[in-house]
Amino acid sequence: MKARKGLFAVCLALVAMFLISPVVLADSQGTMEQLDINLDINQASAEDLCNLKGIDTVKASAIVEYREAHGPFTSIEDIKHVKGIGDKTFENIKENIAVTKAR
Repeated sequence: MKARKGLFAVCLALVAMFLISPVVLADSQGTMEQLDINLDINQASAEDLCNLKGIDTVKASAIVEYREAHGPFTSIEDIKHVKGIGDKTFENIKENIAVTKAR
């Protein structure tokens, strides 16, 4: 009976480790892709945008400047209109961005 309890405890610990580790990695590395969080590209600051894979300070500033000059994005695909954001960059970030529609 003690062996079963010990095995159960080990299994439970392993499951907990696998469930918690992506969040811990995401926090320590500062990346968005491991968190399943969508960043609203109409509201995000340049600093927030830098947390996206492949977005450096230059691209983040370009996104904010484009948004200020042209108004809010209507879809996540619209971010490809920003200079420096092509298909490859879009593929890297599309799972982590969102556009909140005005009500």
